[in-house]
Amino acid sequence: MNSLFSLSAVILAGGASTRMGAPKALLRWRGEPVAARLARIFVEACGEAWIVLGHGAAAVHAGLPVVRGARVVVNPDPGRGMLSSLQCGLRAARGAAGVFFLPVDYPAISGRTIVAMCEAWYGASWTPILAPRHGGRRGHPVLVSRAVAGELLRLDSGRPAHTVIRASEERVRYVDVDDAAIHRDADDPESFAALEREFGR
Repeated sequence: MNSLFSLSAVILAGGASTRMGAPKALLRWRGEPVAARLARIFVEACGEAWIVLGHGAAAVHAGLPVVRGARVVVNPDPGRGMLSSLQCGLRAARGAAGVFFLPVDYPAISGRTIVAMCEAWYGASWTPILAPRHGGRRGHPVLVSRAVAGELLRLDSGRPAHTVIRASEERVRYVDVDDAAIHRDADDPESFAALEREFGR
């Protein structure tokens, strides 16, 4: 991909899933592995997605179905933290004008949210950072311009991405969505079960 208008997406699935007790990427959500489902809705909205794997990458990759338009990239040192996985994904998506990123911890995000953010991106003259908002609260995923992606790539891997994202609030534009799942992550079986009860219909 190499276009002034193209969008890509990075799904962060490199963690060890210690509290969950199983790879989050392979948990089933509405009949699909979570990482495959997220990749599919991003591909449907913007055409491309990268799934970043790390711990247990070979086994997780083997458990994922092929999603047309989605590819896997492996973080060789996931122990350095989530930013290192994000940087792997941003390097893979370097040709895009804008890049979404989302931890695999958010399985219930609606495809309509992604579409609304794409429409807002294409409808704006220039937006460094786009974020969804529900009930007055920002959430995930975040969509960043190529310039902001460059700032994230220059961060030391031990620092969090919000060092850049929240550094200057005036750069962030919000898209109001009817999707409470933008706030809801799942780190353990109990929280995943709660998400299924609330959003899994």
